[in-house]
Formats: sequence, C-alpha cells, structure tokens
Amino acid sequence: MCVLSGDHKPTAYSTRELELFFGEPSFLIFELVTFLILAYLVLIHVLYRHVTNRKEITELFLLGYGPAWLGAIMNMMLKASMEILKSSIKGESKFVSIETFLSVTVTVLLAVAQIMFVNRGLKKFEHRTIKFIGFYQALMMMLGVTTGGIFYGEFDVFTPGRWWVFCIGAFFATWGLLILSFVDTPRTHIIDMPTRKYCPCYTRFICGIADAI
Repeated sequence: MCVLSGDHKPTAYSTRELELFFGEPSFLIFELVTFLILAYLVLIHVLYRHVTNRKEITELFLLGYGPAWLGAIMNMMLKASMEILKSSIKGESKFVSIETFLSVTVTVLLAVAQIMFVNRGLKKFEHRTIKFIGFYQALMMMLGVTTGGIFYGEFDVFTPGRWWVFCIGAFFATWGLLILSFVDTPRTHIIDMPTRKYCPCYTRFICGIADAI
C-alpha cells in the first residue's frame, strides 16, 4: 500500500536537478533524524549488552534497522544513477561525469556495508531467520519509500487519497514490526490470565496480538 500510493510517472532528472534534491532541507533533516535513530540504537545496544531480557530486542532493532537504513539510501543512490543515465540519453546530462562516478561508488559502498550488516544479523538470528528477515525487509521498505518520497518530492503532490493509502500501509507495517519484535519475548505475569488484561510487560495492544496468535 505504501509503494502503490506513490507517483509512478516516468522520470528523467538531470544531474543539476538531483544536486538540488540533495540540498533540500527536508531531505537533510530526514537523513539526520534517521541517522540519530541509528546512533541511539547503537547506544542502547552498548548499554544493555549484558541485560538478558532486553538483549535480543536491542540486537534485532540494531541489526534490522542498520541494513534497512543503508539499503534505503543505496536504493536512492542507485535510482539517481539511473536518472542520470536516462537524462543523458535525452541529452540533458553527461553520463560520464564526476557525479555519476560518485553516485555509483557510493551505491557500491552502501551495498557492501548493507550485506555485512545482513550477514551479521543472519548469523545472530540463525535459528530465527524469518523473524530477522521480516523485520529488516519491512523496515527497509518503510525507510526506502519515505526516503524516495522526500528526496524526489513525491509527498508534495500527494492527494488526500494517496495519504490515506500510505498511512494505512505504514500503520500495518509498524504493527507487524512490533509483533515481530515482542510476540515471542518471554513475559512474566502475576497470574495465569490472558495477557491482554494482565500485561505488565509492554503495551496491552501488543500483548493482545500475542493472545490472538
């Protein structure tokens, strides 16, 4: 739903237009916020490294968010390279240029870093691979769509209907991420009753989903 809500018109941005996109305050602020989230997850992982009941969750968030963040930027840079290629075919840009070299180089470096992150996550969650892959893929989709929407200004032309579709999709994706994160976490309850009513662990909303499953 998040992907379908976007604009699917053919594009061919010139090198100059892409440079202007990179300098947009909204894009710079978004990237700064997402980077600070990554830094926060690293800090939490370091602080709770020896706390048994939080170790798996902090590792899942860090090892899932890290490659997802890198993958979102990598996809954006790869698309930028393709945009330069398309505009060069139309004679609006030069494909053989320093900008193309930089975009391709950054794309390759991000891809390598992403693979290293994913491999570490797969090794850490070797007995729960589906949990890690699902968490990572959902996060990368969310970050990728949001990054592209801000970078290429797609959100600026969203109609109310597109916003509804996007937000509903984002809601269910976030809901799924919470379930993947907490559904199989051991919980201790005062009495043996459904967790929806007696839930001293996280939120009743999440525990209710665990009951349903």
